[in-house]
Amino acid sequence: MAILTSSQEFLSDLQITKYFNVAFLGIWVLDYCVTFEDEVRWVWGRKWDYTRLIFIFSRYLPFFAVIVTICVAMQNPNGNCKTYNSVWEADFPPIAKAACALAIISTEALLALRTYAFWNRSKKLLVCLLVCAALFIAVAFVLSTKIHDSQSSCE
Repeated sequence: MAILTSSQEFLSDLQITKYFNVAFLGIWVLDYCVTFEDEVRWVWGRKWDYTRLIFIFSRYLPFFAVIVTICVAMQNPNGNCKTYNSVWEADFPPIAKAACALAIISTEALLALRTYAFWNRSKKLLVCLLVCAALFIAVAFVLSTKIHDSQSSCE
């Protein structure tokens, strides 16, 4: 990743990020509208189980997570990373951060369940998926800790 050499370049990249966040929200809303009828037919009115619960989380929590992300991005008036980080830390309660994390986890879990079902419930694949998930979670935790520590020197 290249180091940003000027404030202007940083602001330009930040603006592009804002555009992508809003574009993703538009795509998500379109997908929701297009697939809602199928969701009502295939999901609602059926027995509750863990797969349906994961589906509901992965279907509805991203809407909240995207709105939180857009709000954080739009509240960065100075265009520097300290301001962005302080907005995220100060303005959004832990429940918002937990909802974002749960949205990601439930979406990945749904993908893993679909893959597991597609491969005829192969135990070998299940073990591989669980090991990969554990490794990715560990790497994400380590990287987020390193990034958080390095942001104290962010100018």
